[in-house]
Order: sequence, then C-alpha cells, then structure tokens
Amino acid sequence: SLEDGAVEVTFVVQDCAAATPGTPTEVCGEQGAFNKGAAEADKVRAFNTEPLPAFDQMRDRDSEPVDIEELHKTRKLRKFDRVELTITELSANGEGVSRHENGLVIFVEYAHPGSRVLAEVFHRRKNQAYAKIVKVLEPSQDTVPKVCKHYPICKGCRTQDLAYHAQLKAKQAQIQKTFRKFADVEVRPIIGSEKVFNYRNKMEFTYGTKKYLPGGPAKELQTSDDFVLGMNAPRVWDKIIELEECHLMPPVGTEILNFVRNRTFESKFPAYDNYAHEGFYRNLVLRSATNGSGEEEIMVNIVTSVTEATDMLKPLAGEIARRYPSVVSVLHSMTTSKGGSAVGESEVVLYGRPFIEQSLRGLVFRISANSFFQPNSGTAEKLYEVIEDFAELSPDTTVLDLFCGTGTIGLSMAKKCKAVHGVEIVRAAVHDAENNARRNSISNAFFYEMNLDLVKMAPSELDLPKADVLIVDPPRAGLHPRLVKWIRLTRPQRIVYASCNPSTQFRDVDVLCSEESPYVLKKIQPVDQFPHTPHCECVVSLELREDYTPPSEHFV
Repeated sequence: SLEDGAVEVTFVVQDCAAATPGTPTEVCGEQGAFNKGAAEADKVRAFNTEPLPAFDQMRDRDSEPVDIEELHKTRKLRKFDRVELTITELSANGEGVSRHENGLVIFVEYAHPGSRVLAEVFHRRKNQAYAKIVKVLEPSQDTVPKVCKHYPICKGCRTQDLAYHAQLKAKQAQIQKTFRKFADVEVRPIIGSEKVFNYRNKMEFTYGTKKYLPGGPAKELQTSDDFVLGMNAPRVWDKIIELEECHLMPPVGTEILNFVRNRTFESKFPAYDNYAHEGFYRNLVLRSATNGSGEEEIMVNIVTSVTEATDMLKPLAGEIARRYPSVVSVLHSMTTSKGGSAVGESEVVLYGRPFIEQSLRGLVFRISANSFFQPNSGTAEKLYEVIEDFAELSPDTTVLDLFCGTGTIGLSMAKKCKAVHGVEIVRAAVHDAENNARRNSISNAFFYEMNLDLVKMAPSELDLPKADVLIVDPPRAGLHPRLVKWIRLTRPQRIVYASCNPSTQFRDVDVLCSEESPYVLKKIQPVDQFPHTPHCECVVSLELREDYTPPSEHFV
C-alpha cells in the first residue's frame, strides 16, 4: 500500500504492446503507468498467458516470484499461439500429431513423424487444436524433396515429401488403431502400390472465375476475377488453384490439361460462376486405361452447363485427338446442377467412342464417363486378388456383389463360382457391366439397377438371390443402417467388405459383429491405392457364427 491509496502490484503481462510479455512488472494502479518492461509486441503471440488468479489468491510481493514456465505449461493454448512440438504420428487425415505439455492433442499440417517444429495454432477446440508450421526445427529422417511445383498449396497429395515406406507405416498404424477393438484379429502387412506417381486413372478439374492466390493469413482469401481451371482450394469452396502440372495422373494428362485450358479460354465462353450460377465451362474430367494390347487409352470429358451449342466444341475435340494419339474418346457432358458435381445428365460424343477399355486379371472392361472404376488400376489387381482370397469361392458358391460399378470385382471371379449377381445405382455402370460380361464371354453374371440406400423391403420381398458370399465396396459414407439390417437378416455365410474409408467400415463391422449379430471378424488386409494421400483401402472378411440363433426381428 502506497500513499494516497495507490496499490502496487506485481503481475504478468498477458497481451500488451507496451511491456515485455512474461516480465514481472510494477504498475501503479492510480496512474496506470508502467515502471518496468519494454515494448516487444511480436512476442505476445508466442507467449500469451492465462489471467492471474483472483486478487486474494495472489502471492504477496515479498514471497516467491511467479513461476512463468509453470504458468506456460498449464495455460490453455489460444489461436495464434506458437509452440514447439515433436511429431509422433500421422492422423487419418494426414496431419502430424503431437501432444502438448497440458495434454492437448495438436494436429499440424504437413508435419512428419519424427520431426520437431515451431507451429502456430489457427483453430482451437475443447480437446484438440490445429496448427501450421512456422519453422521446421529438426526435420524427420523420412523427409524427401517435393516433386510438384504446386505442393503444398494444392492438397491433392498431402504427404508428397514423406518417403513412401513411411507413408505405408503410418497407414498400417492407422488401420491397427481403427480396428483396435478387435485386438484378437491380426492386421496383415499393408500391400503397397508399385507406382507412387502417375497412378490415378481419373482426375476431375474445375473451372471457375476466382483464382486462389496463396500467401500469408492476410492473403489466403485474396482472389482475382479470371478464367481458371484447376483444383478446388483447401477450405475455400469457391476458389480454384490454377494447376500447370499434376503428378498423380499420367504425364499426358498435364499436357491435355494445359492445352484445353488455353483453347477454352480463347473460345470466349465464360467459366461457371458459383455465386451467380452463370457460365458455360464447368469441369474437365480425364480418364485413362490400358487396353488388352497394353496401349494407353485416354478419355477427355468436357462438362458444361446445358446448351445447344455442342457443335462449337467439335473443332476442339478434333484438335485434341490429332495432338494426342492416345485419346480415343472426347465427350461433351451437360448438367443443370448448381453444385460442383462433374457428372453430366446428358452426353454427346464429340470424337471416337463413349468408353475406354481397361485390361485387368485377364479380362477387358469398358469404362464410360460416369462409371466407377478403382482409381489405381495397378493396385486394383492386387485388391481383387485379396477379395477373391477372402471370398473362399467354390463351384457351388453364389456371389452377391453390392455397389458393383462396372462389374469388375464379380466378373473377375465369375469363372470360379456358380453365379455372380451385381447391384449398382448408376444406370450407365449397369450397362457397362452387362457389356463387360458379354465382351468377356461370361454367362453366369447378372446385374441390377437399384439404390441400396433406399432398401425398405424384407429380404424375402427383394428380388435378389440368396447369397453364400456377399461382397460390398460402398462409397466413403459406408453402408446405410437399413442395408446393414438387411444383411443381418439375409445372413450370407461370408461377407467380404472393401472400403476406401476404414472409419465408416469399422462402424459397419462393429454393428455386424455385435453380440446380437450373426458375424465374427476374421481377416483384415490394408491395400494402398492412394500414395501421397492419407487414404487407404482396407478389406475385411466376416463369417457367420456357428452358434448363432436368429432373433425374431422384422424389417422396418
């Protein structure tokens, strides 16, 4: 207590440009003036502290000084805080994972296991935070040089500068972590991809009017009105990264991308504006395949708003075909959708044929513009071998293949079983599957168009055969709860479940293998179809329990 009622207090500066953060500072309460401390505002962000306890809990000025380091450990991290972190693993989304001194889990973009980084928090939740690298203090031993000029702005390959063996190790660990509830089932060693670049057989590029201009926090949302073709920007729905190269697709894909961008810009027709819902050019979709003769086939699909000016694109199609001999199909698809879907509602062949052909496991498959096909043709062969092994087929086996796409899985094993019945929602894919069966002289395969998410009938009312082996390869969202219940009621002897999203796969397996369900998990096999991304394919097999007694449940 000082004269005139003034109070002298020793405290720690929380956030102030006029004092050194973390410095014990004497302040006169009446005057509000600083007697000690220097202006170092740039340190504020690196060392924020929690407000001090209530006045009656504060130490007397003659007692021990405040332990600044202890305060730093126990305080809550805030946005813009900078912390030194050691990265221990990769998350399912590809971020580096670290645990702060106060127990908080922090996800750091583009950080590798084994590295030590200075990171800045940009988003905070109750039990976790998200940060970006400010400086790499100690790089990981598995860090390798980047290949693409757009990395890391484009997030098409988030782990491009991490050695591939380290990527496989991280994905193996993620599958083990996802299925840790089934600890008695061994996760087999992951099967890697022979090609780690130029492996994708389908790439979708988006037209737009707003170009993404990368930079610091103040520049991340800057745009310029333009004619842009590339990939959607991260965390920004309406802005496009203009790509000049992409190492995920075959090299000719980059050449076609740049050529089509230049020619469509010169046409003076506008790119689609997501705000005004106006414009002509919507997407460019490139698909590739290797036919039965070992030759590359390319499909170029230009997606636009609905128009009668299809003839306007024919000169461009002819020019593409002349410049790139591997192009066997140029299509013009049209859509009325206001979203970002690259699926056309109608389609016109501008050059060649409406499909490309892929050779796989001794068969040749036709792939049209909207048909699903495994994105990595090389690894797909290994994936199908695993599925067939898990199915344990015999000449008397009836296979039901749900989400069958163009029928590739079922047709590849049709000659080893009694019959294959495939179900698919996309009509064009069903037609492709039927054509593929005829093309390969397979007479025991049958295909049906059906939306499996809308199954509302009991098994006896659904016009599908009783299956011995059920194969499912659903979209990333997994199986609809009604479909899971339908599977439990139909009780095939064995289920082989392939998924590119192990999280939703585990959710469905957990229900199918619960105490009141008839199945038990037997095998788990990861297969990497997506090098340089956090995604991983996983195949599991479930078998009917011998001691299972069916309950008297009804389909609702």
